[in-house]
Amino acid sequence: MNSFKTAVMGAMLLFLCFSAQAVESQNKAQNTVKTDADPGRWQLMTLMHTFEKELTKLRPYLVADEKFKDPANRAEIQKSLKVLEESVKGDRPATIEGNPNFSLNFSLMSYHVQRLIRAFDHGGFEIARRDLNATAHFCVTCHTQIPTPKGSLAGLWMGPETEAATFENAEFLFITRRFKAALEKYDELVRKFPKSGLKSEQVGEVFNRKLALFARVMRDPHEAVINFKKDLENKELPAEFQTNLKTWILAFESWKAEKTKIDSMKIDELVAFANKNRPTADTRKLTSSDPELVRALRLSGKLYEFLTKDPGGKHSQEILLNLALIEKQLSQLYWYSLYQSYLRECVLKYPKKPLTKTCFDLYEADVKEQFASELVSLPSDVRNTIEVLRRNL
Repeated sequence: MNSFKTAVMGAMLLFLCFSAQAVESQNKAQNTVKTDADPGRWQLMTLMHTFEKELTKLRPYLVADEKFKDPANRAEIQKSLKVLEESVKGDRPATIEGNPNFSLNFSLMSYHVQRLIRAFDHGGFEIARRDLNATAHFCVTCHTQIPTPKGSLAGLWMGPETEAATFENAEFLFITRRFKAALEKYDELVRKFPKSGLKSEQVGEVFNRKLALFARVMRDPHEAVINFKKDLENKELPAEFQTNLKTWILAFESWKAEKTKIDSMKIDELVAFANKNRPTADTRKLTSSDPELVRALRLSGKLYEFLTKDPGGKHSQEILLNLALIEKQLSQLYWYSLYQSYLRECVLKYPKKPLTKTCFDLYEADVKEQFASELVSLPSDVRNTIEVLRRNL
């Protein structure tokens, strides 16, 4: 019973991030296990605890493609996926239903979870693993309301991070949005390379994660420059990554010197800027050495912030399209990208609007291409989803 109470208390602490009312009643809430007077709160706590529990169970498979595909692990993975699927079916918690930001987020997450399960069931294991790793993104949206406060890297689940600095441990911390602990381990891995045990093929992934933290989550060019210069002190890093670090430092230095910053733009100005600078469907995906990478991450983060603040605003459909195109451009570097979910929402929430067909065409083409690349036939429920979306044109 004590372990159950501990789990519930942990979930309650997470719930406090959702509303000012919860914060005001913190002392009372921390001593509450379940009350008939507030079933919505209990329902929300259960949802959060379920995701934490199942993603922790799946930890060995989330960070290792070989283990995720191994038939010997399939039954265990499917068991957790089934639990996640059941948790997002039916009515959403009242606390979520009453908040437009959380309601939009839950809608995206529900579809996302069901889609990744269908991919797994039909043998699209890389699609499923990538999307499963992205799942915590929906949770962190409610908990951190990007961006994080300056000097802070809020995480999804709390507690001491005492495990060794290995690539797998750092990745799991990153996936579950425990950003501060993840950054500390990433720093140690690259600064002590090669003695840290980090493999040469993992160095690039570590730097991509660090770049996302500084450009999109922290949005702190000053700290980024300091951090990456510290990384450059390790002369044993492969030459290509030393070159990338120098490129990024220049990009962050330019950011510091900007007169008109993306971060200070109002919504009308930002959307106009994004419309002018967004990639097209045929735009090449960005590489780590591309000087445009930092700006793409910044723009994506700022657009997402506006979307969560006003999900039904006049620019929401434009923001969804812009986010999808930018996130797809970044997807080669960040496999937790959610661009297909944004395209689907662009169609579903805005039927027969000016950008609806553009979003639908991009969604349909990308889904078909993705399953074809896995040599997997398009599942019937995915085909049905496409046809349901087509009715909105």
